[in-house]
Amino acid sequence: MALILGLIFALGGAPSAWADGLEEANAWYAEQNKGNHGLAIRDYDEARRLDPDHGDTHTRRGRTHFYLARFAKAAADLGHAVDASPESHYKVLWLYLAEARSGNGSQAALERNAKKLDLGEWPGPVVRLYLGDTSKDSVLAAARDSGPQRQKEKQCEAYFYLGQLALLDGNTG
Repeated sequence: MALILGLIFALGGAPSAWADGLEEANAWYAEQNKGNHGLAIRDYDEARRLDPDHGDTHTRRGRTHFYLARFAKAAADLGHAVDASPESHYKVLWLYLAEARSGNGSQAALERNAKKLDLGEWPGPVVRLYLGDTSKDSVLAAARDSGPQRQKEKQCEAYFYLGQLALLDGNTG
């Protein structure tokens, strides 16, 4: 993967051009999904070296660190991702989870980041839940969708974020 990144860059591909191409290929994401987290981290590092400001690289590397329980490293990467895309609900949620799991989370930081979001659109209800402004049942109700595939996706996300909240609350049973 590092060789591919280097070739694209050497052939004159602007960082945004190679990043778009790599996102289509999703090679590093495939490594992560196969459980090759070390290879994925290495590839993310190379992508960051070539384009330090590419927000999705920070997001994906941060999530990989999160999956490996490296929460402080995850929070650092996800903080960069939120800085690059402050309107992204998902990046704000992942940053909050990483900070909270690292022991450095603050409700005030979540509140500050949430001000830049439209909490009426999905997954806004999850953000509102983490802020203490709505209930678990309301999140599940908001996950309903007229499209069957989209409803499955939203329900999956809702249960993931409810599970993360349970972990933050110390409920591991």
